[in-house]
Amino acid sequence: QYRLIAFFFFFFIIGAVIPYIVEGQFTFMPLRLPFGVITGLIVYLAWQGVVNQGFSTSEVSTYKLLTIALLGAIIGHFIEVHFVFSIAATYIYFWAYAGLLLAIGRIEAVSVGAASDADQVIATETETTETVSEPVSKSKRSRKVRSRRRKTVTASTNAVSPSPSTRRESWEMWVGSQGLAMAIILIILAFDFITPQFEFSLSNEKSASLFWMVIITWLVGFAIVLGSLAVRSDEWRNRLNWGRAVALYSVTSLTYFLFYTGIHRWQFGRRVAVDSIEDVIRASSILANGLVVFYIFLFMLMAIIALTLSWGRTRGLPSWRSENWWLYPPLVLAVLTVVWFKNIDVVRADIFLKEGERYRSNRQWNEAIALHEKAISLDRDEDFYYLMLALDYQLMAQDNRLDASQREAAWRRGEEVALMAREINPYNPDNTGNMGRYYFTLGQIFGAERFQDALSYFEKATELAPSNVIYHNLWAQTYYILQNYDAAIDRLQTSISIDPNYSPTWLLLGDTYAAMGDVDQALHAHSQALKYNSRGSGDGFAGFADQFFDQRLNFYISADRGSDIIAALQQVALERLDDPNVYWAIGHAYSRNDNDEKAVEYFERVLALGDTSDKTLRELANIYLGQNAFEQALPLYEQLIQMNPGDVEAHSALAFMYAQQGQLDKAIEHNQMVLQQMPNDYDSLKNLAILYQQQGELQQAFDIAQQAQAAAPEAEQPSWEQFIADLESQLAESS
Repeated sequence: QYRLIAFFFFFFIIGAVIPYIVEGQFTFMPLRLPFGVITGLIVYLAWQGVVNQGFSTSEVSTYKLLTIALLGAIIGHFIEVHFVFSIAATYIYFWAYAGLLLAIGRIEAVSVGAASDADQVIATETETTETVSEPVSKSKRSRKVRSRRRKTVTASTNAVSPSPSTRRESWEMWVGSQGLAMAIILIILAFDFITPQFEFSLSNEKSASLFWMVIITWLVGFAIVLGSLAVRSDEWRNRLNWGRAVALYSVTSLTYFLFYTGIHRWQFGRRVAVDSIEDVIRASSILANGLVVFYIFLFMLMAIIALTLSWGRTRGLPSWRSENWWLYPPLVLAVLTVVWFKNIDVVRADIFLKEGERYRSNRQWNEAIALHEKAISLDRDEDFYYLMLALDYQLMAQDNRLDASQREAAWRRGEEVALMAREINPYNPDNTGNMGRYYFTLGQIFGAERFQDALSYFEKATELAPSNVIYHNLWAQTYYILQNYDAAIDRLQTSISIDPNYSPTWLLLGDTYAAMGDVDQALHAHSQALKYNSRGSGDGFAGFADQFFDQRLNFYISADRGSDIIAALQQVALERLDDPNVYWAIGHAYSRNDNDEKAVEYFERVLALGDTSDKTLRELANIYLGQNAFEQALPLYEQLIQMNPGDVEAHSALAFMYAQQGQLDKAIEHNQMVLQQMPNDYDSLKNLAILYQQQGELQQAFDIAQQAQAAAPEAEQPSWEQFIADLESQLAESS
């Protein structure tokens, strides 16, 4: 053990010193310390394997196995902290593991010492017994001698009588502790499931889930406890009573759970009328303080379990050292302070963060800002909270409902907060990259000079994370906007050298070549992007067919290379036979390339795959309408109206087709539906006036014609004057 500690300490120091030797500062020391500790462990194991060739045949103690398990847990803790996002509970794992290691070492030392003392006493008794073995004498003197010797042996035996820790355990205490352990699981379930929106009803999915999880968990624990009681029936101090055991387990596990559930539900059942920012904070505090109540109940339960397990087993042992009485209060306060600020407040801050995100999604900027500032006040060392606050200000600055001065102030404040996040953790590439994103957005709003700041921060981000292609791509995208295409291509080539399978890199490279007018290189890059579709490489097709899809198609079609990009899309279809989006994209490309027959073929395939979305129905219906295929177009437009009764384009198309078919009533009806949405639509007024005239409803035709004349362009005014004059003549003749 001393050798292991020596290896740990030696390599711990080396891990701390190496960063200083390399950089002249201790910036990366937190990364090197775990490396040093693990290196020390590996060297120690290698030393044991090389130097100590023989292996002990004695059985490995439980404490040594626990020590090995805890060392593995510490290694897992280091991996979690350094390679994934850690949660609040992670902050106390290491110290819990270290405390357990210390406790196990002390327990093992005490156990070994006690066993050694017991062996010595037993050996002494054996020698004493052998010494007093002599012929039995019936004299009074010999009886007195034997009596004194028996007292000596008895005293010696009493001196090594089993300590309280070796006495047989009471099954009542054990069952009670198991019931309380089950109560821990049950109150955690209550804390996780019962929210302010929770309803106790089996018809409610979440309520039913809690009900069945509690029942199943309790029954599994009940079976384990009864099984353990039966298996260990010979080990208990007194005789088992099964009925009493069932009652004891039920009472200890369910009573505490039901009591906590009632308190928890009462707390979350309180309602706060939200009329101001202070009310928002107070309402969110109800959720955050629910964690405090949970911790209080959890610590009380742990204390009860400790008392239950130690009851009667610590009798005669000193509970504390009187000479150190002054040390206990500050130690308790220190532990409570650490728990409050490094565990409870961290989770409370996360709760305020989530509440702020809820208000932000509803575009309630001031409320979101107040909640995120509250989260920062609870945990000022967490840079992520500052980033979320900066995002609040950024979205607020983009809200057109605010006046220019408010939006500009939001931009400025967001910039300040984002810089604060970077100051907290300047070596986090995400903080530096987010500053680049912030200035990238500002450049699109306030002017190109902000793009220079974005370039600077993206360059710094790539220095901190050289293998992160996202920051290389953002750097290239900034060059693209500044029309520095050569620099953008150079940066994108660097990204491809790092990760050649990342589709957004190829997509941006293709767009850059397209901006330069290099059709062949653009087609090659876009074709490469379309090949990839995985979690790590991204969906190249989805990126290509985004809001700029038509612009990309127009580029190739104008260069007379539309068939080439369609061929690349058809290669994607071979890999995604059941993806209607791919077939829609091919049909759309054919439509823009003036090949309606192939477009109809692909759109019909999209419908066969079950895609009846607006864009599919509309584009196919418009093609049929352009081909005068009214029988095919009519049901498609009717579907569009079922999806959206106020669809102006569909009503206008139906009015035209019904008029062409001579169904004037339906044509008039759909034109009227258009005018309900657009009262001054000239084409609908014109068509409706003509339809009324054809149907012989001259007065309606006259009224609509006057409205159409008012909406008509200047060049068509003479035609409407003549049309109205003709209607007046017809009305005069009819009267």
